[in-house]
Amino acid sequence: MRRPATIAMAAMSDTGPASVGRLQPRISALLAQVRETSRHAKRLARASARRGEGDFADCLARLYDHWIVFSQGKQRLIRIASAAEVGALSLRHLQYGERDVGMTDDAALRALYWTTARRWQGARHDVMNADATDRGPAGHARPDLDSMCGACRELHRDARRRGPHVALRTAPPASSAPLRAGGRWFRCTACPTHWVRRHPAHEPFAVWTATAARA
Repeated sequence: MRRPATIAMAAMSDTGPASVGRLQPRISALLAQVRETSRHAKRLARASARRGEGDFADCLARLYDHWIVFSQGKQRLIRIASAAEVGALSLRHLQYGERDVGMTDDAALRALYWTTARRWQGARHDVMNADATDRGPAGHARPDLDSMCGACRELHRDARRRGPHVALRTAPPASSAPLRAGGRWFRCTACPTHWVRRHPAHEPFAVWTATAARA
């Protein structure tokens, strides 16, 4: 999560430089709520994983999806920022938040939301550019978008979320060491697409990479 001073800068277009100092305590308080929300979410996800409801990452993704869909206003905007902090944010979540941020006069909340959105969109743009130029190891086939089911096409478009779609099942890793390292493999039961989900150390978002069906 960004530092309070960085988020305050995002509010300057709405409030002007003279108001940034007055926003600082409010922004600090919001960030404290974001961090507490993240800690609470991790505790709940660990408990769900211990009950056998899925692995920690999937439990966390489902929890945030439920939280964000079934909340509104300030609570939802804080949960969106928290989801970004733990790597569980998706484009759909930001779309929910955009409705709420348009209805608030709280400059600190607006700054929190737009900083979160820009950070997520920037990270996603970097990965999509890399996907367009990186053809992978020799002999590694690229996926055919026309062969993807609708859910896989949606995941390909919004590849910065943690949770798999409902038709994905875990699969053994491919023999390609560069893709195997640090990733978890999935296969789609509705189309020939395989996926690897990785968690780069330099940023909080999960990265989904589609591959063609393996022999």
